[in-house]
Amino acid sequence: MAGVGGLLSDHNGFRIWKLSQEEHVNRQEISRLAMESDRLEREASDPRLRRKAAEAYLRERAGMARPDEIVYQRR
Repeated sequence: MAGVGGLLSDHNGFRIWKLSQEEHVNRQEISRLAMESDRLEREASDPRLRRKAAEAYLRERAGMARPDEIVYQRR
């Protein structure tokens, strides 16, 4: 009977270790996402950053340019 209990205990120990590893990965991902969220929050609340993001979007996606620029489009 002790062997069976030991076997279950070893299995449970492995499972606890595996869950601990997953928790570590999840905590890293949460930290990364929190930093990304903070960055996006700053961009959304800063008028200069919003303007810069809008300009980048219009230049890259809509093919718009400043008056002194020439735009070359690739198809």
